[in-house]
Amino acid sequence: MRKSIIRLTCGFAALAVITLSICFSGKPVGAGSKAGSVRTITTPVSFGAYKSPGLRNIGLPDLSIIRAAAAGEATTVSAASFVGPLAIGSLAAGFGSGLAAVTASVPDDRFPVTTLGGVTVTVVDWLERSHTAGIIYVSPTQINHEIPVNAAPGPATITYTNTATGESSVSFVDIAPVAPGLFTMNMTGSGIANAVIVRKRNGTDFYEPVYRMENGQVVPVPIDFGPETDQLLLVLWGTGFRFRSSLPALTVTVGGIPLESVYAGRSGDDKPFMDQFNGWLPRSLAGRGFVDTVMDVDGMTSNTVQLSFR
Repeated sequence: MRKSIIRLTCGFAALAVITLSICFSGKPVGAGSKAGSVRTITTPVSFGAYKSPGLRNIGLPDLSIIRAAAAGEATTVSAASFVGPLAIGSLAAGFGSGLAAVTASVPDDRFPVTTLGGVTVTVVDWLERSHTAGIIYVSPTQINHEIPVNAAPGPATITYTNTATGESSVSFVDIAPVAPGLFTMNMTGSGIANAVIVRKRNGTDFYEPVYRMENGQVVPVPIDFGPETDQLLLVLWGTGFRFRSSLPALTVTVGGIPLESVYAGRSGDDKPFMDQFNGWLPRSLAGRGFVDTVMDVDGMTSNTVQLSFR
């Protein structure tokens, strides 16, 4: 059985409304690696060329998902899938009004923080234990923050406190051990996956995008399997699945075909609440065109994202 673990630890996009982008530098990375080897990349890979999802302003989901909250109320969902429940250790996005007096984000080398723009986030779990959540982005209508890893799974209350006004907004959520969410390029929880392909050819790794920008729109780049000797590893970025019970308990299905999973867990020590999946793509997907991709973990199902195959 082929074994390969590649953990990409790359920078975040520093945009007001972040672009979930992976750009192909055209350079081979990891020369000398071979299919069959086990390795973990713990340093940046072509720093600035490959970016896992920026985790600040995730973008607004469809308004039918996030209803306008009344004063003192908020709605909190997964920052990847825009639905609940919320997994411990995952990234959440809270929506409401008057949540903060300013718009602010945390520098990459300092997040998360417990107070940002005069805002604090407190999670009270069903055991009535209070947890201060790390924050990475605040604005009057949106706050991106962690779900503390020591919060007990079950019903919980999240309180967003605006210290500038003294007002608070409350969100009622369910917390689970796992609740997989996959990031997408259009920041809506659906559409083209935020992913990259690692092509293993003659002992060298080549990193290839699954999308391109065309007239300001995200357009899929069909995945080409190439020569029979090439092996393709799919890397998906998400949140909420690092605490899976086991690797066999996690399945990613692409076009109805389960992948051979080789890694599913945290995506680098410098990426709080960012998770990563690596799995081999079978050649039976060649020529399938646009297909759905979904993750199942311990009985929980992710949002559906798409990939394209030539």
